[in-house]
Amino acid sequence: MKIPASFGQRDASTTPAGAPHQLHPGWLLMAGSVPAIVAYLVFATLICVVMLISFDGWLMAAGSLGVLFCSYLTWTHYRAVFRAEHQPAVHLLGWLCSFCLLIALSVMVTLGLLLKPTLAQPFVTHVITASVIVFVYLLFLCLLLRQWVSMLAQARSDQAFLQTKKRYSLRELLLGITLAGCVLGGTSYLLRKWEPLLVEHVTPAACPFSLPKAASDVTFCVTSTGRVAYEFSIDKEGAAEWADAMEYRPHAIAGSFEVSRFGSLHRRLLRDRQVTIARGWYATHSLHGESFLIAYDEEKQRAYYFQMK
Repeated sequence: MKIPASFGQRDASTTPAGAPHQLHPGWLLMAGSVPAIVAYLVFATLICVVMLISFDGWLMAAGSLGVLFCSYLTWTHYRAVFRAEHQPAVHLLGWLCSFCLLIALSVMVTLGLLLKPTLAQPFVTHVITASVIVFVYLLFLCLLLRQWVSMLAQARSDQAFLQTKKRYSLRELLLGITLAGCVLGGTSYLLRKWEPLLVEHVTPAACPFSLPKAASDVTFCVTSTGRVAYEFSIDKEGAAEWADAMEYRPHAIAGSFEVSRFGSLHRRLLRDRQVTIARGWYATHSLHGESFLIAYDEEKQRAYYFQMK
């Protein structure tokens, strides 16, 4: 079988005449692999962010598997293309073909949704356009990779080629550490810039935490770093039971007392940042280096919870 020169090449520039050659991928395959590896790292970063701001244990478990899978794809793609290893190349080709099939099925399902008049047409159009672009890119990468796998399979039995080095160079180790640092740095940056989750005027059932059954008109805000502020309407007796259940010791307010509200956790929300309570009570609590404040306004019959730094 003749090896296509457009997809790979024998590096004889530093090898004496008659000595084995080292097989290298072509520039087209290397250039096409870089966006894929970057995409794996971006997906790993986004999964880390979603996993860290979620309250669902199942979602965190699934996110951990997603991060491991993205790391596996990154490692496999690098070994297949840049280290010319045959077995990782075969595995990578199988995964990319599976992704192509999944995208093709998703596009067909999305096209079927176009028949529904209630669906936003511009959104569906954007989804289909992006899916088609990704499908064409992956299909092109699969064709290049298929040629590369054939070349590697032939090279394994051809004495004219050198075997792939098993040891990793210092440059490769530094590259891996740099990529891991980029993922961690990107995750940290997005966590700081991620808009807090703000939900207003809902029932206690819609909250990711437990509230008294007598509570109503709930508003809560959750930041990407886990800070929480919420408030709800409840009568005086229900508020006292709520404080007892949380093991807080209320103190009567003498004069007035200012309480931070959910608006102070949201950078772009220019309202509902503080409230002044003239008649009611407050209580504080510290746990694992974090401080918490609850308060109750008897005039408005409104309870407040705020997680301080």
